[in-house]
Amino acid sequence: MTQLISEPILLMGGTGAIGRLSARALRTVYPDVTLLIGGRDLVKSRQVASEIGQAEGVVIDPRADDLGLGDRRVGAVAVFYADERLAGLRFAQGRRVPHLSISSGVYEIAPEVATYMHSPNAAAIVLGYEWLVGATTVASLACAKAFSKIDKITIGALVERRWL
Repeated sequence: MTQLISEPILLMGGTGAIGRLSARALRTVYPDVTLLIGGRDLVKSRQVASEIGQAEGVVIDPRADDLGLGDRRVGAVAVFYADERLAGLRFAQGRRVPHLSISSGVYEIAPEVATYMHSPNAAAIVLGYEWLVGATTVASLACAKAFSKIDKITIGALVERRWL
């Protein structure tokens, strides 16, 4: 990933429970990738960035076309909250960088598809309608490769604040 994305990855909602866990996971697997921990509170964003390491806390303004980042370069955008305004998606498309939203609900999927249809070559968009963009599905498929036949897979997940 460090070769594919040389600019920082913006984590919108990076101070929340799932955003923090995702930032920690990214830091573990890709220690050299710079992260922008985006949130509404600069102090909290900076605190989380300090905990993660090689990260910077930034304030996100979803009403601004540039999210309040000005000309700041970004290599990818991940959204960890319900983005009703699709601000992260518009920002990513405008900058021609990949976009991932794990919070996409049924009310967001149609605008995401329409945005892609209008600019299919702008950037990659991961449609994450299912829980955590199928994070459990991807892990299950990877584990399933060891077997010649599987009759049933049951997946359960619990996310609690105490894990932070």
